Amino acid sequence: MVGQLRGQVYEKLPSGELRGLNDARITLRKAGSTETVRETQSGPIPGQNNSGYEARVPAGQWSVSVEAQGFDPSPRVDVTVVAGQVAI
Repeated sequence: MVGQLRGQVYEKLPSGELRGLNDARITLRKAGSTETVRETQSGPIPGQNNSGYEARVPAGQWSVSVEAQGFDPSPRVDVTVVAGQVAI
């Protein structure tokens, strides 16, 4: 059974505006296993101001971490992916 994990990585500018952080590297690790999925955040679609990543993964508990050049690695976040649904 497969679900979907979708997210966005942002940088907060001095003005307070949020900007999508292109080429951020997202690592997903399934709890209790060695299964790992790696994604790279894509840039905005022309005419839109969004960016993000999307991964189809087996249902279960996953930990998500993010790395990007010039930034400290993010703390790990745990997410539950349910079959046939999208976790954000």
